[in-house]
Order: sequence, then structure tokens, then C-alpha cells
Amino acid sequence: MFFLKKLEGEERKRAIEDPGKSWRQWAREDLARYWYVVLCLFVDLLFNLQFTQNYFRYGGELNLIFTLLSVLALIPMIYIEYLIYKRLFPERF
Repeated sequence: MFFLKKLEGEERKRAIEDPGKSWRQWAREDLARYWYVVLCLFVDLLFNLQFTQNYFRYGGELNLIFTLLSVLALIPMIYIEYLIYKRLFPERF
């Protein structure tokens, strides 16, 4: 491929000796981290949608105060998700 650089000499020997992470190790470390972030975004979205749906169920109208309340309710959730992320993946910090 035109965008891959060919390795030659000493650089090629180092790449063969230390190829990097295996697929299993990559899936456990990197892929799990990406899926955790996606899961957190999904949970935050569902929380906000559920919050909005319950508000409309009891006859409320969507206004600026309610929008601020829903955002303020997300702040502790995001902080807890961040703490869990730090606990699960400490090598990033």
C-alpha cells in the first residue's frame, strides 16, 4: 500500500522482535475502554430522555429552568462515570 512505509534494517528487526499487543490484549484494554465510553454516553442520553418523558407526563412544559435541571442532574452522573473509568483503566492517568 502506498501509505505504509517499508521497514528496513534495524527498524525491521525491532518490529519483528516486539510486534506489540496481541488481539486479545488489545480487545481487553483498548476496545473495552472505547465501549465503556460509548456505554456511558448511552446511559446519560437515556437518563435525560427518561427525565424529559416523566416531566411531560405530569403536564410540564419544556423551558429553560427544566433544561438547566436536567443538565445539573447529569453532572454527578458524569463525575461518577469518570471515577469508575479511572478505577477500571488506571494506566491512562
